[in-house]
Amino acid sequence: MTKIIHFLKCSCYLCLIPKLTETRFLGFTKDISEKKWAEEELKNSLNQLHKLTQYIEKVREEERLTISRELHDDLGQALTAIKIDLGIIKQNVSDKEVVLKINKVSTLVSEIIKNVQRITSQLRPQIIDDLGLEAAIEWYTNEFAQRNKVELFLDMDSDLTISPDASLIIFRIMQESLTNISRHSQATRVDIGLQKTYENITLRISDNGIGITDDEIKSKKSFGIINMKERAASMGGSFEICHGNNSGTIISFSLPLKNEETHEYPDL
Repeated sequence: MTKIIHFLKCSCYLCLIPKLTETRFLGFTKDISEKKWAEEELKNSLNQLHKLTQYIEKVREEERLTISRELHDDLGQALTAIKIDLGIIKQNVSDKEVVLKINKVSTLVSEIIKNVQRITSQLRPQIIDDLGLEAAIEWYTNEFAQRNKVELFLDMDSDLTISPDASLIIFRIMQESLTNISRHSQATRVDIGLQKTYENITLRISDNGIGITDDEIKSKKSFGIINMKERAASMGGSFEICHGNNSGTIISFSLPLKNEETHEYPDL
């Protein structure tokens, strides 16, 4: 007897029903509605997580801006006033030992003022708002190269027009990457490239240091890497970190231009 295979469509799945006899059938059904619901819930949860990350980053940047202004306006001005007063006191003192002590204190105050300016700039680089991302990257990388005594080569497209949100994300990822390089890599050379095409904005950072292990990349304690990944994902971008061809580490961040527009932050 030839076995006859019948296909019957049910409401939840396409069932394959082989005919056993003229009156008996063996049927199989699979309900995929629960799986689809779970997938949809996961997708919604990820979207909510990205929105939450954007909101947290917005709040964090606002706090950094507030602290930066307070440091500059209050502490910076107070230190400057102290330095001026020391200069006035010095003019009215004839004792050489006292003058030497005043000079030492004045030098110390000058160093503190420089540190306050550096911390203020790192908290919220005003240069991004005033002159744009290119100028901010040039300023920060020059400071980094001098402070860490490394060769740094910068290759950026000119006339980059990028939204404030995207500019800040790119700057923060670069900042975090360079911080990790200075702490862990023992590198003597760093290469940074920032290019904009019709479809993407791409940031690439590589160094010639000791490299990074797979365990470090995957570690749940690598908060810097986790933070960079989440920053990228919150803007619809991609983030990768891997070993260099011979040595060192390569970091790549790509942001689709369609997601580069300013994001809204709904009440959460």
